[in-house]
Amino acid sequence: GFSVLSGIKSELALDYFGLEPLMDTEFITAKTAALEKKLANMNRTDKKAVENQRLEQDILTALLHEGKKTNTCAFCGRSFPVSFLITAHIKKRSHCSHEERIDRRIVMPLCNMGCDQLYERGYLSVREGKVVPLRQTPTSGDMKRYLDEVIDNECLYFSDQTRLFFEWHWDFHQRKHATNALH
Repeated sequence: GFSVLSGIKSELALDYFGLEPLMDTEFITAKTAALEKKLANMNRTDKKAVENQRLEQDILTALLHEGKKTNTCAFCGRSFPVSFLITAHIKKRSHCSHEERIDRRIVMPLCNMGCDQLYERGYLSVREGKVVPLRQTPTSGDMKRYLDEVIDNECLYFSDQTRLFFEWHWDFHQRKHATNALH
């Protein structure tokens, strides 16, 4: 006979065979039509905005790179022009005190080839100086391969002075994922 699996069972079956879903069919149908209609009915594509600026960010970036044209990503260990490295906050800036925001050890260079987003979104963290996995989904085969290349690398910016910032990141994402799992 023919059976249609539920979403969870489908994901488990695909994972068991090492396959990736071809598309999110629910999104393709109803949501795509709604988004296309919204896009077609837009009468303007810009709006005025007032924003805060991070006054310390340029100073932290300059201190991080110390005038170098290239620097090394703290996670993957690859060297990039500094324009391809993000001055990434180890502890989320929005949760930092003023004193933490002006501490030059609050940041590290992460490449925008993947390491920055994986850290920012809680897929990666640092425990006892090693890059470790944290979040597991959603992912893809390519993303898993990238994560495998980075996991267990030594974090170049872990020290006694940055330990508490990294512990905060781990705890924050552990709580966040536990809360999301309940919903």
